This record gives sequence, C-alpha cells and structure tokens, in this order.
Amino acid sequence: MSVKRSVFGLLGLLLAVVLAAFAAAPANAATVQAHVSSNGNHVLIFPPAPPGARSAAVHPNVVAPTSSPAVTTVHGAPGSSYTCNSGDLCAVVWDPTTSSYEAFVFYVCQRYHLANWFGDGNYFDNQSSSAHTYFYGSGGNVLTSFYPQRTNIAYDWDPVYSIRNC
Repeated sequence: MSVKRSVFGLLGLLLAVVLAAFAAAPANAATVQAHVSSNGNHVLIFPPAPPGARSAAVHPNVVAPTSSPAVTTVHGAPGSSYTCNSGDLCAVVWDPTTSSYEAFVFYVCQRYHLANWFGDGNYFDNQSSSAHTYFYGSGGNVLTSFYPQRTNIAYDWDPVYSIRNC
C-alpha cells in the first residue's frame, strides 16, 4: 500500500513540476523561435497584435512602414509563422494599413532608412557571427549595436530611423 502511495505521490510531484514549467513561461512566448531547420533557417511566430491596434478602415490616414532601399517583406497575422533565412536580419513591425505584421528581410550589407516604423516589434539576427548590426536614431546616433544572438528580441521601433546590417 505504501508503494502505491509513493508512486502516486511521485506522479503528482512530476505533474506539478511540468505544470509549473508551463506556468512560468514568459508572457511574450509567442515571439519565441518555433523551429530551426538543418540549413540554419529559423521559422518564427509573429507576436500578438499590439494593444489598441485598429484597421486602416478606422484610421484611413495611416501609412505602411517602408525601408529604402526596399527589401523583401512578408506580411503575417499575429500568431502566424514566417522564416528568417540563414544570412538575414529580419525585423518585424506592425503595419496598420493591413492590420498585420510585416517582416523586413535585410540581406545586402548596407544602411537602410526606415519610414513609418512605430511601436513595438522585434528582430531576429540570423547573419554570420561576424556581422555587426547598428540601429540609428534621427540624428544618425547609434542607438544600439549587436552581433547575431539568434533569438527574437523585442524592440521599440519609435526611435529607429535607419539600420545597417553589417
């Protein structure tokens, strides 16, 4: 009889540990990497819609985010997936004209000027380990610089006016 209690007690403890692990997951778990393929590409999940997000029909004067020079972009609904290929810097920003996220894929080494990048988003740097990325403010000042971490990093795009991905 005490063996049964020990087994049930052990199972209960194991269940409690598993449930505690799930309960301790971060609130922004939707931005966590979903899958890494053998070729180094990362399949990622767009985050939840930003608070107060409204459609362009409600606010007809909204403008889509852009980069100059233009790059490949992918739109996706919150919770849907996109791929950040090996060698790319992928930056995600809310597009109020489509009520979806837009992932900008920066591949060619150069400085990109951004327009209408507002609010929270994220970036995933899947470039080679020697690539040094810079985010610049309105006066050309360096806001941050980093080497690839291969993790989704939440970022407020409001102060960012340009990106150099190398």
